[in-house]
Amino acid sequence: MKNNISVFTWSTGWWLEDNQAWFVSGTHNMLFSVDLETGKCEKISTIPGIRGSSYLLNPFCIKCDRDIFCISGYGNNIWIYNLEDNTFMGLDIDKPEDQYLASQFWRIDDTLYIVGGVWNKIIEVSISQRAITNYYVLCENDSIMRSVLVGNQIYAVSAKFGRIYQFDVVTKKVKTNVLPDFQKGLFTICHDGEKFWISGYQKELYIWDEKENSLTILDCFPDNFDTGYTAGSYIPQVFERSVVVGDTIWFMPTRRGKILYANKKTHKISVFEIYDEDEMSILSNKPYEMADFLLEYVRADRYIGVYSAKCRRIFEIDTRQLRYQWMEYYFSDKSLEQCREDFKGIFHEGEHDPFYIQFCNRGIRTIDHKENDADTDSVGMKIYTRITMEDM
Repeated sequence: MKNNISVFTWSTGWWLEDNQAWFVSGTHNMLFSVDLETGKCEKISTIPGIRGSSYLLNPFCIKCDRDIFCISGYGNNIWIYNLEDNTFMGLDIDKPEDQYLASQFWRIDDTLYIVGGVWNKIIEVSISQRAITNYYVLCENDSIMRSVLVGNQIYAVSAKFGRIYQFDVVTKKVKTNVLPDFQKGLFTICHDGEKFWISGYQKELYIWDEKENSLTILDCFPDNFDTGYTAGSYIPQVFERSVVVGDTIWFMPTRRGKILYANKKTHKISVFEIYDEDEMSILSNKPYEMADFLLEYVRADRYIGVYSAKCRRIFEIDTRQLRYQWMEYYFSDKSLEQCREDFKGIFHEGEHDPFYIQFCNRGIRTIDHKENDADTDSVGMKIYTRITMEDM
């Protein structure tokens, strides 16, 4: 196996504070911290409440003072880890048992608003009380996908219709913005300080002017960008995530390895090439349910940390210089030994599991190596199906 020295686990996003980051492994439901200066990663703790597969149980986290809130994906709880006494407490979420929450969350003062993607509600959490204080319904007969906070307003896009649901965190009222002459499902949304950039299930980008309620459609994609789907095949969301960094808007593709960025002023769309990804790849084919690139973090309003599913490692984009570098994040020996004890030889992605590769690199015995008893392909496809709304 080649180029595997710096393979690393994936997550659905890091929380950064000063020179430290926290994240939850997407496959093993473990909380980790990373020293951003040295690249060393330490295991903090295994999140409680694992029943069967740990895949995407609590894949999102945010640090609030001395607590780290580990937010539900497939799990039925928000788990709060206290950095002072090293203990967890759980908050039960009132949601269907098998409901996956592709969550985004926004902190305003002492309140955390969790927007449950592939759902229709916002969960309100008091940080100081460590308690769920309310649920707010955004829509009926629909579900929401990505969201963005602008001032004291949360905007969330409709999965089925050309709508943007707007939640006022002060009045708690919901407004439905109906896009003009547009009935397509949407997936990502971000705000450039003036207008909203949106993507969905077509090879198009949309710029929404809220004041005018006008929509600009951008379909002049670079020639070397392709969605990767043939005519007649089911097409999921074209982009998994979007984010504004400086004067550019970045789009992480779901399938087909081309990251795009757009100029805020000219609207020109360009491809950001990862020239050595094939050379660095340790997989001929990545897990189907994973997007090509996972947005892990943004720092200093300049650098984007991106996980490559093919290479099993993170690279960082300098959005001003339009360059990238592969990052040298690694697990400490202590953390790997702790993981070895917890895994008991079970690896969710078999010999391609980043932890398994790291064990082999360090000469650590893996305790009767075997793949996870759960069918991870079917679990992943279940997630993928829910997120992309295959039954639309």
